[in-house]
Amino acid sequence: MFPVLFKVGPVAIHSYGLMAAIAVLIGYHLALRNCRRFGISPRAIEVVALLVVVGGLVGARMVFVLENASYYFRHPLEVLYTWRGGLSWHGALLGGTIVAFAYAKRAKIPTLDLLDCFAPIAALGLAIGRIGCFLNGCCYGVPTDLPWGIRFRTPEGGLTPPSHPAQLYAFLGNFLLFIGLWRWQDRRKFSGHVFLAYLAWYSVLRGALEWIRRGVTAPLAIDGVTWGQVVSAVILAVALFLIHKGKAKAGGVSKGDARKEG
Repeated sequence: MFPVLFKVGPVAIHSYGLMAAIAVLIGYHLALRNCRRFGISPRAIEVVALLVVVGGLVGARMVFVLENASYYFRHPLEVLYTWRGGLSWHGALLGGTIVAFAYAKRAKIPTLDLLDCFAPIAALGLAIGRIGCFLNGCCYGVPTDLPWGIRFRTPEGGLTPPSHPAQLYAFLGNFLLFIGLWRWQDRRKFSGHVFLAYLAWYSVLRGALEWIRRGVTAPLAIDGVTWGQVVSAVILAVALFLIHKGKAKAGGVSKGDARKEG
């Protein structure tokens, strides 16, 4: 794999960090295009995009460090080495959502419309990020006899047996989710519908991919189930409940009226 793509003088350009930067730039551009669909000004997007990126990165790193507390207790300085990977999607979701809620309340922007605006973009950002994971050589899957199995470098410096390129599966799944949400978002039934649909579908995708990663790059919780699957199951249940509740409340309300309610 290629954790370091190239160097500019003494500065190493890490593949994971570069793909994260590309995801942010593309996401920002798409958010500016998408915001008017939800009645949000581009100026508000300029501010909230930066805040969401910072909040998401902080949340993603904090949760990952907590999940691997024993390692980082022995190597505390590596908490800062974010360019090597080591980010949690669930942490990014939590951090980014909290920041978006806080800013929306302060700026008097419909919070649920703001989350709907960013939902498809989050799927694309994660798809691009998974390319970074592949180049970095992290988040790979269990051994496989399939012809596309790839050998990844282990933390100890050795090589894995041919293994599932779970990062590429995640890239494909998230990219298709982005396309689906982007094309469907105008048909939402209520404010927050796109965001909840994203949570539901991503939870299904993540839960399925965890079977490929479990015990290798996804820590186990109980009885062969990973922590990612546990959290994804909870998020899926909550998202489906809120979608059902939102549809029941909206009834025949148009998306324009739903925006006023948000």
